[in-house]
Amino acid sequence: MSVTKKNFQRRWYWKLSVALVAVFLYCGLAIHSAYAEDNGQEKVRQQPPSSGTAAGQDDQIADNGTKKVRPPTLTLTLQDEDGQPIRGVEVAAMAVALAGTESDRARTDDHGKAVFRHLKSGTYYFFANIRALRSHSGYDFPAIIKEIKSIRSYYISESKRFDLSQNAECTYTIKRSACIMFTTFLDVYKPDKIVIASRKLGIGQNIPVDSTDFIQIYLPMRYNYQIYTVKDGDFDSWIIDFYAHEGLRIELL
Repeated sequence: MSVTKKNFQRRWYWKLSVALVAVFLYCGLAIHSAYAEDNGQEKVRQQPPSSGTAAGQDDQIADNGTKKVRPPTLTLTLQDEDGQPIRGVEVAAMAVALAGTESDRARTDDHGKAVFRHLKSGTYYFFANIRALRSHSGYDFPAIIKEIKSIRSYYISESKRFDLSQNAECTYTIKRSACIMFTTFLDVYKPDKIVIASRKLGIGQNIPVDSTDFIQIYLPMRYNYQIYTVKDGDFDSWIIDFYAHEGLRIELL
């Protein structure tokens, strides 16, 4: 009887020991798991932002968390014949494929640079009203002309194909002699615009006219052009074909 009792007590002590060990192991694992989870959350909170969301780049992240891709830009530099930048000029990018329709517009900065941000790959020429050019040496009008007529100055560039799958740059130089002059004596009830057109260059540019204008247009030389008039949005009448060369002067009567 005493042997049986001792065996029973030993078994009871052994079971109790196993149970206590199991409890200690479970508690230890639970505490370790809780500590690891809390420590992991703390690391997440302290992790610095990735390069995609760094300061100054937040505007690249859309509301759904996806990264926006900024479209490529075209940077145009406009300068005079001496290499001086032409500042503060609104330049329009005209799509040749759309018959000279304006596709984007940008203003030149202090370095003569205008950045176009909304253009697709294609062929463009550039058009600008360049009153600012008169302050450059050798580009102003004679005083006698300024006294008797209203004066307008424009620039039309050559057309060029641009691959805008990536950022692109171009530079245009406005030469002093690369211009033609129009003197108008038009009735105020006659057409309010003229169109300078070149099929070879893909140019078709509207230019406003008044009854007594002196218009100076810088444009690619040694090409054939046409002039026709526009009244109330419709073609009015054919005027003239001409070959552009330095010093050409045309009177519109």
